[in-house]
Amino acid sequence: MSELKKLDPLSHSKTASYSNCERKFSFNYLESIKEPSGIHAAVGTYVHSVIENFYKSEKAENPYFDWNGSTNYLLGVHENLWKKHKKYLTFLYEKEKSKVNNSFESIEEWVNQLILNYIELEDWIQNDSDLINLKFSKESALINDLNITNELYVKQEINTDETSFVLRGYIDRLQEIENGKKVIIDIKTGKPPSSLDSEKADQIKSYALLYGEENVAEGYVYFLGEKNISPEKRIFKVAIEDIDENRKYYVKTFDSMTRKSEYDRENHSQEVFADVWKSKINPFCNWCFYKNGCPEWVKVYQSNDISKSLDKFYSKLRHKGGVSKQEKEVQEEIISIFAQFKNLDLDIQQNIESLYQNQLKELLNTVITLNNLKKQNSGINEVLNKVKVLLNEVSEVESISLNKELLDKFIIPSQKAIVQLEYDMPEEKLWKSFTKIIQNLQNEQISSQLGDYEEIFIKKIDELRRDWILWKDFKEVSKFVELNIKNLIEEFLEFKFYRKNKISLLKRKPFVEFLRIYHDEFSKILDLEQQDLYFAENGAEDHLFNLKKLTNEILEKLRKVISLQNELEENISKLTNITIN
Repeated sequence: MSELKKLDPLSHSKTASYSNCERKFSFNYLESIKEPSGIHAAVGTYVHSVIENFYKSEKAENPYFDWNGSTNYLLGVHENLWKKHKKYLTFLYEKEKSKVNNSFESIEEWVNQLILNYIELEDWIQNDSDLINLKFSKESALINDLNITNELYVKQEINTDETSFVLRGYIDRLQEIENGKKVIIDIKTGKPPSSLDSEKADQIKSYALLYGEENVAEGYVYFLGEKNISPEKRIFKVAIEDIDENRKYYVKTFDSMTRKSEYDRENHSQEVFADVWKSKINPFCNWCFYKNGCPEWVKVYQSNDISKSLDKFYSKLRHKGGVSKQEKEVQEEIISIFAQFKNLDLDIQQNIESLYQNQLKELLNTVITLNNLKKQNSGINEVLNKVKVLLNEVSEVESISLNKELLDKFIIPSQKAIVQLEYDMPEEKLWKSFTKIIQNLQNEQISSQLGDYEEIFIKKIDELRRDWILWKDFKEVSKFVELNIKNLIEEFLEFKFYRKNKISLLKRKPFVEFLRIYHDEFSKILDLEQQDLYFAENGAEDHLFNLKKLTNEILEKLRKVISLQNELEENISKLTNITIN
């Protein structure tokens, strides 16, 4: 018998989770594998707490009652709360630094800036904007007199054709205006978007639906993230309209959840139906807490067989009521494995990011320098210059320079062909181009017009032939060239986790195997000897030392990532072997 959890009550975040990725929804609400607070959520909670504490304070002065340009009215609350939360937030920040995408160098700088951004935004609203409904009464000396409600819990029973469900939510702030109506404010600590997406607008509308749309004038979303952004770009107005469409969206989503749930419940004993709740691949997968335990992620980065085993495990778990219904030892084991997933993933990301930002980029710069040296000292480069000189001298022979037909037919096309040649082209291709040009110049129509220059011309042609014979016998090909290190680095730098157009770089290989291939290719650099960098002349020894030093650092990190990835796979196997009672 299935003990699959009830779907309601619904919330905006729960519904959005289902719409964005059914698999993530199932992890959170059906298997009940709860995501611990990450640094972004923790920072958001802290900033909300500072703002909320200020507006709840009975003795806090309305900073706009007697305005004197002060901008520090929240900082006292922040200073007191920071003492309590600093240690935990700093620990979390250092642990998850690789996933923090902002311009701040410390958690303290980040949080301080968010508080200052809120103050700046509120100051602009109160003093410079035309947002009448958001302005505080300057008659009220205390902030407590402004009829502001923080963190209001709202719920409503929604009826469908066949059933009903409870929809609930928490409103960040309700602010009363002169006609007694309310303004809904939602505060985000992320970076402001260029335009407000429908999901965040719908969140405001869902609050209006729950509070009573007839009682709400309008809604606003504040974005406090990043620095050096003007206040007017941090605020977005949401019109309280299409509320009935908003209601229909929740009804439609609940009906879809219900159908899927019933199907899952009826067929859960048949293994073929194990993956009812589908993963939806999207750019946010790489930041998902569940990714390394997600069957879709595992299918791409590990193996399809392990992915199927995971599907079966999750099916058993959710039909036994989720993690909370299991024995204590089983709960602890599942929670421990997912914590390991997160820690290992952070370690993998940090190592790869370090590779990208440091060793690989430095190695690429070193290789580019060596390639430039090779071009400068290349025999083929010397030959190219000889051909250019020969073409110029031929074109300056008086009988040829005055003959437009000869110039247009033989000289100018050859000069254009020379200009189009590049030093880093394959040498075989360069020699073929030289040969065509020389054959062009040896045409009877040209030879007959050379006069006194003919002897010099023949001598230079013979020199070029000798150069060609020498090149043919002793090709300028070395281990350094053959390794094609530049392309190797550039290809590796192209790889990005769960970007559809970059996954193809895996070439249907498990991620560990993909890393091993690069490990083996980079290892070949260590076999280079000084003679392989003969074109670098006296600086070859230093260049070789730098190449090998950087390569050793890269190989060390690749081995570390391979080891971490293997450990991930071991934990996945442990998870699939847990006995669900």
